[in-house]
Amino acid sequence: MAYAYNKRENPEGAEVGGYPNHSGFLKLLWANPRLGLRANLRGQINGKVPPGADGTYQPSYDLWSAQVNKRFASLGAYGVNVYAQVDNIFDKGDIFLASPDGTPVQGQFQVWLAPRTFQAGVKVDMDWAR
Repeated sequence: MAYAYNKRENPEGAEVGGYPNHSGFLKLLWANPRLGLRANLRGQINGKVPPGADGTYQPSYDLWSAQVNKRFASLGAYGVNVYAQVDNIFDKGDIFLASPDGTPVQGQFQVWLAPRTFQAGVKVDMDWAR
């Protein structure tokens, strides 16, 4: 888990935007080595970016991903794994600048977020502890 607080001020003491005041990262991991299973849930949490001089701001957003991994074979220090992953679980759309009343300002794109994405695959890894 990680958390960051960020506050930027100009020489007069007025808050300057550009970065969210609050942001964090959370990762929950579960593993059962005996069964060769691993799973994780990851979240990137971004607070709203303070408003600019015109009152517009970047809204807050969260982005969540999950992965499940199963080790099927071990050959010495090498392992063969199959995994499935989903990114942007809640299919959060792109982030647009918001007007002071909270409505998106069309054409004022701020953050591109890939749509919900599913992946599956096979990977070979090496156990460096051996």
